[in-house]
Amino acid sequence: MYSWIYTILSLIFIFLGMLFGSKFISLKNRNAVVDFRLNDVLYNFKLLVLISIFGVLLRVIDRFFIRGVSLSTNVFENREALESGTNIIAVISSFLYPMVFLIPFYFLLISKCYKINVIKKIILIFISLYPIFDGLLFGSRSIILSFIALIFLYSYILGFISIKIKGCIYFSLFVLAMLTISGFLFDERTSLMGMSAIDSTRISVYAYFTPLNESFSYYLKSLNNGFFYYLLLGTLNFIQYMIHGLFEMLFLVDTFNTDNIYWGAQNLSFIFKFMSSVFGFDSSIIHLDFMVRKGAYNTLLGPAYYDFGFFGVLFLFFIGYIGGCLYRKSLKGNNINIIPLYTYLIIIVFFCVNC
Repeated sequence: MYSWIYTILSLIFIFLGMLFGSKFISLKNRNAVVDFRLNDVLYNFKLLVLISIFGVLLRVIDRFFIRGVSLSTNVFENREALESGTNIIAVISSFLYPMVFLIPFYFLLISKCYKINVIKKIILIFISLYPIFDGLLFGSRSIILSFIALIFLYSYILGFISIKIKGCIYFSLFVLAMLTISGFLFDERTSLMGMSAIDSTRISVYAYFTPLNESFSYYLKSLNNGFFYYLLLGTLNFIQYMIHGLFEMLFLVDTFNTDNIYWGAQNLSFIFKFMSSVFGFDSSIIHLDFMVRKGAYNTLLGPAYYDFGFFGVLFLFFIGYIGGCLYRKSLKGNNINIIPLYTYLIIIVFFCVNC
């Protein structure tokens, strides 16, 4: 009962935060007429690209030259190298690198009214696709899928994709492609662990509350790693993650000892790492040794409870309030920079995982 009360109150507080931030309720799509100057957008875009390039370079230096990540090793060895500690370069990169996720928006926007030469296009595409490379390097499907979903939303907002028959077909193909890619990456990752992907859907942590039955396992094996195998595997894995997350969060809330709450170290770990690297702040709390179960998706509500206990509902209210403010300001059309930030927040909240 306690965990359900927390869940219901969390959803109410998120909604209230959105309501207070947006100052109105609307169940309809709204078109925003945005007033912007191309020269200002070009200037902001150039500045954004420079910051992103610097952030990517720092991340490459940190991972390949300081921590010893390599293209010749598997994802688990690279993850172990990544967990070897932090440094000031990694901390600075954590503040600058996320700017990469905003580049596709401005790239698509500018391409509608300004011709970008081929060389610049190649450079921009190379930089903006680094998150996919990073996700493949460490076997993180969430990074890859969230980045691609972000580009899809950008395309929809800017009118490259519409919700009509043709648009629905494109969206359906996009979803099928994402599920297939997810299934392939999942199969590869479990193989590196010395485990069958099918067995993983039955005995792994994320399948604890929603295990796959034996008869369906035999059917998956009969597909012999073809296209439909990866599609079905990716679909099942996604469904398990989404359904399992609620039960995992309820289990977490009922069993976590709130004497060990992290006070933001999970959701805002980059701030703690920055304070640790620059000011010598005690970073032992970042290790998260008191987690109920590691490597389990427990929705946005789970990390909020880890950080603040029952007061996590206030943190969720704050997240909802920010989202509501960004939504209201994006509709005004006075500042086009608000739109990608609002879209980015939507994706981050949806793909917020505790893995």
